[in-house]
Amino acid sequence: WHHLVVTYDGVTERAYVDGVLNAQEAKSLNIWDGDPVTLGWALSSALVYESVPFSGYVAGLRVHSKALTAGQVADNFGLGSLAAGPVYITGQPLSATVPEFSPVSFQASAVGALPVAYQWYRNDAPISGETNPLLSLPNVTAADNGATFYCVASNYLENSAHTATSAVAVLTVRSALQTLDHLWSFTADAADSKGNAHGDLINGAAVSAGSLVLNGVNQYVNLPNDLVTSYTSITVEAWITDEGSGAWARVWDFGNSTAGEDFPIGQEGPLGTRYMFLTARSSGGDLRGAYTITGGGAGEQIVSWPGTALPVGIKKHVAWTTDGPTQRGILYVDGLPVATNNAVTLTPAALGSTSNNWFGRAQFNDPFFKGRLDEVRIYDMALSPTQIQQSYLAGPDAYGPARIVAEPSNQLCSIPNSVTFNFAAGGGSPIAYQWYKNGNPVENATNANFTFFPTFADDGAQIYCVITNLWLGGGHTATTAVATLTVNRPPVAGLDTLGTVANRSVTLSTSKWLANDFDPDGDAWSLSSVSATSLMGGTITVNAGEATYTPPTDYQGLDEFTYLLTDARGGQSTGVVQVTVTAAGGQSGNQVSVEYQGPHTVLKFQGIPGRTYAIERALTLPSNNWENLGAAQASDTGRLLFTDTNAPPGSAFYRTRYP
Repeated sequence: WHHLVVTYDGVTERAYVDGVLNAQEAKSLNIWDGDPVTLGWALSSALVYESVPFSGYVAGLRVHSKALTAGQVADNFGLGSLAAGPVYITGQPLSATVPEFSPVSFQASAVGALPVAYQWYRNDAPISGETNPLLSLPNVTAADNGATFYCVASNYLENSAHTATSAVAVLTVRSALQTLDHLWSFTADAADSKGNAHGDLINGAAVSAGSLVLNGVNQYVNLPNDLVTSYTSITVEAWITDEGSGAWARVWDFGNSTAGEDFPIGQEGPLGTRYMFLTARSSGGDLRGAYTITGGGAGEQIVSWPGTALPVGIKKHVAWTTDGPTQRGILYVDGLPVATNNAVTLTPAALGSTSNNWFGRAQFNDPFFKGRLDEVRIYDMALSPTQIQQSYLAGPDAYGPARIVAEPSNQLCSIPNSVTFNFAAGGGSPIAYQWYKNGNPVENATNANFTFFPTFADDGAQIYCVITNLWLGGGHTATTAVATLTVNRPPVAGLDTLGTVANRSVTLSTSKWLANDFDPDGDAWSLSSVSATSLMGGTITVNAGEATYTPPTDYQGLDEFTYLLTDARGGQSTGVVQVTVTAAGGQSGNQVSVEYQGPHTVLKFQGIPGRTYAIERALTLPSNNWENLGAAQASDTGRLLFTDTNAPPGSAFYRTRYP
């Protein structure tokens, strides 16, 4: 079959074969309306069939109202002869199995008379906005496991609607635990607690404090043959402390050597043939993973961290993933990718049968690894970047029974701030959390972090968490230590008063109005700020420890302004200074009583404790002639006593003034 197209745009006639321009020529053609169009035989100008008729098959004929472009011709060739008919599915979406937190795509293709519309469905419900042949999900989770997807394509032909439905694709999402095949935790020996690939400790290799310890001289772990033979995708991860290994010392090496299985240490001339290895330090000083089926050198497919080896004496999390379908190899350190190779065509399965599968030893006479391995895991998939990050954060021994890795700390909180308690848990996922306060479970406090807004009643609260999980068919529980919450009480501001007369500013030392403020916890505290504007529009300025209040123009009455106190532990409170603004010639508003005792008059006023006030007298109100009689200091309760020993006959008026 061939696709033939002839176009004429009024100037040039072009002929295309199978979507490609074959010939073109400038022409002036006459096109006659009303003449018949023939198929398979030429018609002369006299409307007589002439020449040799066509012998063959024609799958379809289309006549367009304009000259198609070269791109349109190529598109039509790609669509094929079915494109002009009812829509038809030509490419089916395929089921997919992916690790959690990774992207996945489904592709469908259809042909038929244009335009063709697409609508994707998930679990039989249309997905809003997904109207293209490609459906992409950027980040799938366990909740997406088992979801079904299909696409319905539709078009119109001769005023009739047509639809075609693709096959159903099933999405399988696998957690890291579901893909874990082997787990060497080195709690007592080199046993595989997830699979059956138990290792042998060779030449005194030891397990100490949850780590495999290798001396860099002759110690290693021997693992069963064909450990990774079946893997077309893989993740190998470990917590590694290099303690000064030589160049090319292997953290692990799975493969074969020309010297045979378990060849004697120091044997002359062994060469690796088919293997995969990780070294903490190559001769070029880089952390490197490599595959080969042709021996070392140019035959290796490498993922390396250029110029960067594992640091000596520092524990590092290293993960190496190989994804067969994408041919992508990624090297991670402490949860972050440090190297990627998108042309890794080899997988563990390509190595074939392997007889030398080791921790700490190479297929060559390279140095032995010197250092510690806290844990080694092998997964049957390339874990997603998020899964690698989670594994790094969880640390070694993240699988197994629930356990407490780091305890919650005591917390100090100042009202009205929130407080958060947290800790680190280990064990196989999922882990269930329940926080307790004073021995009682807290509703909805079921996450790794517990955040709430405490009240004063929570001072001294006892906080702890209980975690549970399932591991290898059994339930496990662990409880954190108790952490204590201390609620910081903020400073207490006493009520302060101030007086002045209309249109007169008054200045006082800030230490004076702070004299009746205190912190109930005994914390150090200080004045943080003073409001610049009073309630009624007056102004307050602070300079060199003194505050000056200026009342609004011609204002008489009550006013107030605020100030902020802060203690050393973050507690804050707001104090209020009440201001009485009287008429310029009037009395002060703080007089309590006047008693006549013979020729003397005893006056009582209320003031601020410790403050010294001027006592003034006038014979009439209002008055512009106030006489200063002396001074009096307010007691600890703020009471002022003053005796006018020369009281005038008849009436008199008294007031205090400060300063």
